[in-house]
Amino acid sequence: MALRIAGEELGIRRVLVTCDDDNVASIGTIEKNGGRLEDVVEAPGTHNRLRRYWIDTSGAGEHT
Repeated sequence: MALRIAGEELGIRRVLVTCDDDNVASIGTIEKNGGRLEDVVEAPGTHNRLRRYWIDTSGAGEHT
């Protein structure tokens, strides 16, 4: 729903979504909702790795 609001009401075309590199459930949810992997980076000040995804809001909410 937040993606739909971002696109339809706020005019935001793409959003950057992150999750921990080992969070399989979040990875699946993000990818199911159109997330395209940008890269995997080390989180600032930690040794945790984050997956960074872009989601195009024009199709947001189609798979939720």
